[in-house]
Amino acid sequence: MPMVYAGGNDGMLHGFRADAGAANSGQELMAHIPGAVFGKLNRLMEPGYDHTYFVDGPPNATDAYLGGAWKTVLVGGLGAGGKSVYALDVTDPGNHGPSKVLWEFTDTDLGYTLSQPQIGRLASGRWVAVFGNGFNSLGDKAFLYVVDLASGARLAKIAAGGATSNGLATPVLVDANNDRIAEYAYAGDLQGNLWKFDLAAGTASVLFTARGPSGQVQPITAKPTWTVPTTRPSGGVMVFFGTGQYLGATDLGNTAVQTFYGIWDNNSDGLVTRAQLQAQTIDAQTSQFGFDLRETSANNVNYPTQRGWFMDLVPSTGPDGERVDSVPLYRYGRIIFVTTRPSSDACAPGGSSWLMELDAFNGSRATQSVFDFNSDGAFDQGDLLTSGNTASGVRSPVGIVRTPAWLDQGRSSELAFKLMAGSTGGIFSLRNRKPAQVGAVRRLMWQQLQ
Repeated sequence: MPMVYAGGNDGMLHGFRADAGAANSGQELMAHIPGAVFGKLNRLMEPGYDHTYFVDGPPNATDAYLGGAWKTVLVGGLGAGGKSVYALDVTDPGNHGPSKVLWEFTDTDLGYTLSQPQIGRLASGRWVAVFGNGFNSLGDKAFLYVVDLASGARLAKIAAGGATSNGLATPVLVDANNDRIAEYAYAGDLQGNLWKFDLAAGTASVLFTARGPSGQVQPITAKPTWTVPTTRPSGGVMVFFGTGQYLGATDLGNTAVQTFYGIWDNNSDGLVTRAQLQAQTIDAQTSQFGFDLRETSANNVNYPTQRGWFMDLVPSTGPDGERVDSVPLYRYGRIIFVTTRPSSDACAPGGSSWLMELDAFNGSRATQSVFDFNSDGAFDQGDLLTSGNTASGVRSPVGIVRTPAWLDQGRSSELAFKLMAGSTGGIFSLRNRKPAQVGAVRRLMWQQLQ
């Protein structure tokens, strides 16, 4: 059954039926109160109640083979609402009850669980949940947890260095050889380290440390994205991530330079430095087609001498607190990410965002327009900037937005759409170019599963 799951600051995870046409389409089918928030539910009844976080973390649901059968398992954290991770069997969400609660995990080094748990399978065949320890833990250090998906038993607790004032953000699991087994995980921490975890060996190593142009630490608080290069560079994995944090009131006025990175992990040369990366720049901002648009540089990365690229988020007017705190998207050789510039007034929530789209392997602007600004269904000269170059960024007209939803129109179409909900309450939709796939879909092989 198609479902949408969302946590709420009423103390519950809610599950809604997500189809149309049935008698109960759109209705809530289940709700769950994690044990770690139960003790503070009475605050909701206080006459002087002020905002309190409860089930504030993003859940993750996927299929896993447990106990000799395929099941759908949901794993979620509490975000700023607490320090635990819970797992539910949601195979039949209309039949939820105590027996569907698989486990709830706590540990002394688990902080506020802003890290979204990831679900995968190890080389041993065991299905697991993998998550960072989050922020503000008792020891204030960074750890990656690997937990048995069926029982919640801790299988590994991998230290990400020994630095304090730290915590590990959401990891991304990597299956580089497409065998349905997660070999590695990448995750960032508050000290700017991008960690690479070997899940079989239970070890951690720093792939890159993010520091800005003045040498300041750049925290990594969002989940990275990865892909296996198909042509250039050759082999290894490209990892994409941005820096900056938006976790508390003290972050509102922070104008330190933050950066977006594309790092090539070639599995052999170890630690990457900023000096090994090609710089890309934001060269101009202009108003055209009814949008505020950005033009960026088109420098080439010299692989294998260089190990990737970076773009400092500094417009021509100077640093203004722009940062990346949401997950990038990789689509058709392009990397798509959203930046956030929060309002400095804590009593006036909101701010602005830029939607950026760059060549994934060079970080350069696209050679052909990827946006249909004039809505004529084509991606051609009519969509170029007055400079004659392509646009790489569009300012959101609906305030702060997060990672866009990408919708392909069809295999034979060159058209796709990006949809974003903004902090003003509006919806931002933008037409995007994608490669048209010619020819009919064909079955190449089949296998009967007993």
